[in-house]
Amino acid sequence: MLDADPALAAELRRVLDELSPLAAPTTPGTTITQRATVSGRGNRVFQAGGSIHLPDTPDA
Repeated sequence: MLDADPALAAELRRVLDELSPLAAPTTPGTTITQRATVSGRGNRVFQAGGSIHLPDTPDA
């Protein structure tokens, strides 16, 4: 998403800052990193820090 429109970074940061008090507390010094790489047609990656519900979607 940010590769396609780098200007979204400021808005994404604002939303994350707004939501951060709602996030579960973490232990000081805790680092959470998620990385994903997808290539090819019809491939998908889903990442979640907690529960995730994926609706049934047809393959592209």
